[in-house]
Parts: sequence; structure tokens; C-alpha cells
Amino acid sequence: MSQNSYLIFETKIGDNAVISFDLFDTLVESTFFENSDLFELMSPEVESFLGKKNFNFKKIRLLAEKLAHKNKKTETIDLNDIYAEIKTLTNLEKSHIMEIEKIELCYEQRFYQTKNIGQQIYGVAKSLNKKIIIVTDTYLPRFFIEGLLERTGYTDYDELFLTSDIGLSKKTGNIFPYVCKKMYCDEKYFLHIGDDEIEDVKNPQIYGINTMSILSSKESYINSFYYQNIWKNNESNNILSTRLIHGLLALNFYKTIDNQSLNSDKIAFNQDPHRLGYFGLGPILLSYIQWIIQKSQDDYTKHIYFLSNNGSFIKKAYDTISRYYSQAPIGYELLASSQICKIAKLCKPHELFFKIEEPYSNINIKDLFLDRFSINISKHLDILEKHGLTINSVVDQSINEKQVFSIFEELISTITTNSDNEKNYYSAYLRYNNLPNPDHSALVDIGFKENIQSTISEIAKQKIGGYYLVTFIDMIEQIKKQGMQISGYLGNFEEPNYRENPIDLFFNSVEKEFLTFELNDNTINPIFTEQTNNEFKIKFITEVQESALKFIADFETIYNKHIPQFYFSPKQTVKPLLYFLNQKTESSKIFKNFTAVAKVEQEKTTQTQTKNIKDNEFKKKEGIFKMLWLGLLGIKKSL
Repeated sequence: MSQNSYLIFETKIGDNAVISFDLFDTLVESTFFENSDLFELMSPEVESFLGKKNFNFKKIRLLAEKLAHKNKKTETIDLNDIYAEIKTLTNLEKSHIMEIEKIELCYEQRFYQTKNIGQQIYGVAKSLNKKIIIVTDTYLPRFFIEGLLERTGYTDYDELFLTSDIGLSKKTGNIFPYVCKKMYCDEKYFLHIGDDEIEDVKNPQIYGINTMSILSSKESYINSFYYQNIWKNNESNNILSTRLIHGLLALNFYKTIDNQSLNSDKIAFNQDPHRLGYFGLGPILLSYIQWIIQKSQDDYTKHIYFLSNNGSFIKKAYDTISRYYSQAPIGYELLASSQICKIAKLCKPHELFFKIEEPYSNINIKDLFLDRFSINISKHLDILEKHGLTINSVVDQSINEKQVFSIFEELISTITTNSDNEKNYYSAYLRYNNLPNPDHSALVDIGFKENIQSTISEIAKQKIGGYYLVTFIDMIEQIKKQGMQISGYLGNFEEPNYRENPIDLFFNSVEKEFLTFELNDNTINPIFTEQTNNEFKIKFITEVQESALKFIADFETIYNKHIPQFYFSPKQTVKPLLYFLNQKTESSKIFKNFTAVAKVEQEKTTQTQTKNIKDNEFKKKEGIFKMLWLGLLGIKKSL
């Protein structure tokens, strides 16, 4: 805690002799966005214990609490009152009721953690030698509260006042004069600190008690620009998994937010890669991974291969989440590229002739043969000279067609030999990664490019499935009609006008990209291209991805074994990133920095190609992308 913060808290505590703390959302916080989420989370365990499916524990538990308040007709109730109502509602045996009550207490204990700002104020009060008491409205038993306080680091308080023990509540305010009397403290020297505007501020003030209000993380989050502009509309439709994500965001980003900070919070992501990764990319990645696991189990897929350009990033998330699924497929990171698709075609003579017949205009002869046939024509200067060209010649089909075709004919043998070799190297690499195998296997990739699924299936001589973020309509012809399984998470067999889109930037590697394999010293070695992106893009995307993985790790730490029971809504998890892409004030500034200069350096040679990306071309892609995804997910442009 900074010296400045200490002085602020010291001033507020002032001459008060007794410092009273609320407990929930003041000293400790639940990971849940709504209190009833706990009951929904524990429902599968209750159903398993009872051996009853569709035992709607959440509904029964909420009704029982309501009836307990109604039937007892006192200011407070305790947990036993609630479970007495559950027994009446369900006619379960007493032993079963007691066991379910134990389950609830275990869940309550597990999902509470220390609130930083509350802990800081508590520490200041202790350093000033003030008497510290805890006053809280709760139906939970004393032994549970004492255990929770000990676990979260609060062990040196002077008194603990529970409304369930006393029979007086903060809701009515009646507990405050009772506590002052018990502590032999005049109200003007008594300070109560809490998060609830009524129970912790207005009610004690009625009795002349001093108060200090701190916002709960949940309240800060709900009042934030991010939540108000992205989630407030239709918030009642949020399912459990989405609410748990909200709870995690609130805990990690809104623990110490005050009203002044909220008033200055006018941008959802503030162009911050950490927020963009944690709030935007992380939830999409989590839901996509869970869908892959569940879909692969339904398809009896035993091996899944994460394609290299984004495979390392996605596979890290997969390794974190898949451990909670006993039947999750074995995951591999697989090197693949458009070059592999090209060499597979170049091994077929008719494809060579299709390639040479494709139109070309005003292109360097070296670039033409490198791009179409993956051959370095500078090693064949004699053939160029023979046909009246040099390595620097610029050719046009209308003028040089015969010369180019003659050169092509002389190089066919070299082209096919090189392609056969590269194909064989890649085949050996696939065998090393257990392809082919006798089980169902599938690729994982963000989008469909260059028909890699068909190419790998052809080289491995095994029909391989595919799990994509989205699939496009031409994949029906290329993949599905070949008898290969294919599925898209956010959309299936759509008709986009443009395949390239900004979401690829957040998933793809910004440093190295696999090209092909070559043989050196009897060893097959991968060749990579070095993507010399500008430093801003490399740093930004790297931090976005690291933050997305941090989100995955944090979610897994809290919910671990419960993850398989969640369903994630594609429309809900993609919503923040769509909002970002649709807001020019944030996304355009970032993308403009991305598109300054893109360089690609190939390690195999010293040649560097530089490509300037025009802003208007990128904006066109960005705009089409937003229209496509907004349409796919049925989300209005205004969100």
C-alpha cells in the first residue's frame, strides 16, 4: 500500500475508537456475479448425491430462503431455517438434507477470497491500535464465518457480530445501537465501513454512527463503461458461464475502483492490450476450446492437431482446460502452411500446366517461378539466357508467353523432383506426429485457408476432420463431399466476401511462420519465415495473447473440475471483441499502427520482401469482417 493511500485511510479513520467492518464485499468477495450462481454451480453435485436428474436445486434453494423469511417472521434467519424449508418442499430424508447443507457450506468457503482494499483499510486500523469488530448480515453459522475469516487472513479482530446469532439485522438498522452498547462506545466515536448504501451507510447514520463507503467490485464493474455499453442491454439473458466470466472480470479489474475513477472511465478497453486480451480474446478462446473438446468427444476423435500459425497459442489453452475431461483427445502442435498445399499440387503434372497457364502481367521472372513453383530460378541462369531473359527480366504473358513456357518445360523435372522431396519430408514429419493412425483425427484452426485439411489428409493417406472457428460454404465441396468431418464454432458454411479478417491478428503468431521442410545432413529441418512486423504490433499482439492465456489460467484456478459442466454461448463470449472491432475510436488507432509496414524475412535466404499495406484496403477488410460476424451472430450493429 502506498504512503498516500495510508494517509487517506488514516484521515478517514480519525479519532474513532471502534472501527466496524462489514464482511461480504468489504473484507471478502465471492467470485460469483450473482449470489444464486453458487446454487446453480453446485446443482450437478447435489443431483449426483441424490441420484436424481433435473432436481432443480437452485430454484428450490431460492424458494426455501424466501419461505424461511416469510414463515419465521423475525428480522433474521439462519441456514437451518432454510434447510428446514427445503425438507418440507422436497420430503427428502434428514440425512440427505444435512449432506446438501454441508455441500453448500463447502462451496461457500471455496469461492470467497480476500478483498484487497478492505484488507488495506483493516491494516491501517490495526496499525492505529483501534478496536476492530466485524458486523455482518448473514444466515451462515458462526463456525463457518470464523473459518472464512481465518482463511482470508483476518484473525486479530476484537468482536464478531452476526445477525443470525443476535436476531437483529443491518437491513432494519437495529443491530447498530445493540453493537455500540456491547462495545461501550459512544456513536460519535464509532465508524462503520461497508459497501451497501442502505445497510452500511444510511441505516447506521440514523443512529449518529460515522460511516465510510467502499464500492463492491461487482458494483464498480456493473457501473463501468465496459459493462454499461456492452452488457447492460439484455443482461437478463446471460447464462451461468457468462456471469462467471463477469465475476472474474469484476474481481481482477474493479477491486479498488471508486466513483471518481468510474466517472472518468469512458472507453471499454482503453486501447490496452491486457484488457483486450483478458476481456475480449480470453472468453472466446475458453469457449472455443471447450467446444473443441466436447465436439471431439461426440465425434469419437482421439487425436487433434493445432495448426502452427496459431497452434502454439491455442494449444496452451487446450492443455490447461483439457485435463478436466477424461476423454479429451491427445493434442499436438502441427507445422502446416500454404506452401505444403502448393507442393502437394506441384507433384501432379496436370496441376503444373494449370499453374503456368494462369495469367501474369509485369512480374519479375524470378518472383513468378518462386511464387508458382517454389523454385529459385537464379540457380538456372543458363536456361534464362538460352531463352533471351535475365534474372532481372520483367515478363508479361501477352509478350513473353512462349519464352516463359519454354523455360517452364525445361524445369518441369526439377520442379516435380523438388516438390516430391518436400512432400516426402512432410510425410515423414506427419508420421512422427502419429499420422496416419487407426483413430479419428482432426485439425484445429481459426479459419479455412488453402485447403490444408485436404492436403494433410492426402499426404497422410487418412481422412482427417476439422474444427474451425468458422467454416465457409466452399468447404462443403472441398471437404465435406470428400467424406471428411468438418465443424465451425461461430458459424457453419457461411458466405463471406473476404476471408482475411482482424480476428486472425489476435490468434496468429507475429514472429515466425512455418514454410516447409528441407534436408540437411540427413536430417529433416523446418524452414520458417521471420515476420518483421513493427515493434508496436509484436508487443501489442503478444500481450493480448498472454492476457488471454492469463484469463484461461485464472478461470481454471477458480472453477477447475466444474468446467465440463458449463455451456458457453458463442454470441455472448464474442460480444466484447465485436464491440471493439465496431468502435473506430479504439480499433482503428490500433490497426493503423499495425499497418505501417509489414516485412517478411526468410531464414533460408537473406532476401527480404517488404509490403506496404494501404490503410483503405485494411479498412475494407475490417468493415466486411464486422458485417460478416455481426450477421452470423444475429447481433445488431449497435450491440
